[in-house]
Amino acid sequence: MKYVGPSCEIPVGINDYCVDDNPDSFCVNGGICRDPLADNFGIQPCKCPESVRGRHCEFGASLSCELQCGENGICRNGIKPIATQPDRIIHQTVDLSPLSQNYMYCECAEGWTGTFCEYQYTTCGGFLHYCFNNASCQQIGEKWTCLCDIDDIPGMLHCACVFVCVFRFAFPRNVLIFLLTVGSAAAGEYCEFTASDQCDSVVIFEGTIDDSVETLPLGEQFCVNGGQCVQVSDDQSFFCVCGEDLLGTVYGGKHCELILETEIPPTISQFPSSSLAPTLSLEPTVEPISKAVCNPDAPVSDQITCQ
Repeated sequence: MKYVGPSCEIPVGINDYCVDDNPDSFCVNGGICRDPLADNFGIQPCKCPESVRGRHCEFGASLSCELQCGENGICRNGIKPIATQPDRIIHQTVDLSPLSQNYMYCECAEGWTGTFCEYQYTTCGGFLHYCFNNASCQQIGEKWTCLCDIDDIPGMLHCACVFVCVFRFAFPRNVLIFLLTVGSAAAGEYCEFTASDQCDSVVIFEGTIDDSVETLPLGEQFCVNGGQCVQVSDDQSFFCVCGEDLLGTVYGGKHCELILETEIPPTISQFPSSSLAPTLSLEPTVEPISKAVCNPDAPVSDQITCQ
């Protein structure tokens, strides 16, 4: 037996169901089932009497629902369920807001998710993959990913989620290069992380970097998840210095798009002192201690044990 209502006090009878093969389409409290082929039937399967409301007509009129869900969602009473993979992607990594506010939440239309249904996504390959931030689906072998440059990480595809077209116009003495970037500056397996730093104002790094540091190619110079964009003065290249958020999540990867279990900082030589310099986990500099000289005639309090 299934129960609904503010306190789960309303039983759902066998005759309350609208579609036999859909356990979530039912109406109580005198609600009438809408046409299963009607628009948004999955979001609003019932036509409720004036005295009640809710997805299944399970709430009385005195229980208000006032969240502004925009054009892509409907305000519901209760705790928001994490029912789909896009819900899990956004609510577990990007949108960490409470799943309900004062017993209200936004139920999103298909193709949208988030606290206020503000994140749009595209479904790839029959629910095999999803892409956010206007990234397009593409198939590589038997796997789906988002249109981007693919980094070869064992067991995982992740991407920069920007598609860069380079147009070269040759003239007798110079070459002009125009970049056309299609899509949003985003990163992650699903292009779910938008750029937090697009390298407009960067820290200048005077040292040297080794091969463990991934530089950002032209057209992909941005960082996500609070990463700091740093420019290397010698070769005008850029890289991201990643950190952790307020919840202790540590990020890594070329754009700081990967969630790491442990922090693995890049190997970088001494960073210039600057209030804008990112925090790096570097080995501390320890001044050498001068060798002590044993003096047997010194006072007891000042004597050093001699080996």
